[in-house]
Amino acid sequence: MKINTDAVSGLAKRISNDNQEMQTAFEAAIASANALGNGWSGAAYSHASASFGTMKEKYYNARHTVIENYVRILRKQIGEGYEKTEQSNISLSEQFK
Repeated sequence: MKINTDAVSGLAKRISNDNQEMQTAFEAAIASANALGNGWSGAAYSHASASFGTMKEKYYNARHTVIENYVRILRKQIGEGYEKTEQSNISLSEQFK
């Protein structure tokens, strides 16, 4: 089995960047939803605002955190962890030469 840690690191960076872009887009959506209150009032606005608030609470931070945890796994366990294990294996094999 061959693992390309550079590819894993690059993938982790892309996922992290995309996650940040999604966070920024979601923040813009929140600002737009909040701005609706400036020109819209009544029961329909209250319902829409509450629905958006529920969605924000349920998914906003959780989605970001899950993806960042995945990125951490890619970087630490697969990237750095594999490299450390490989170096350790090389050192051990050299002792038997």
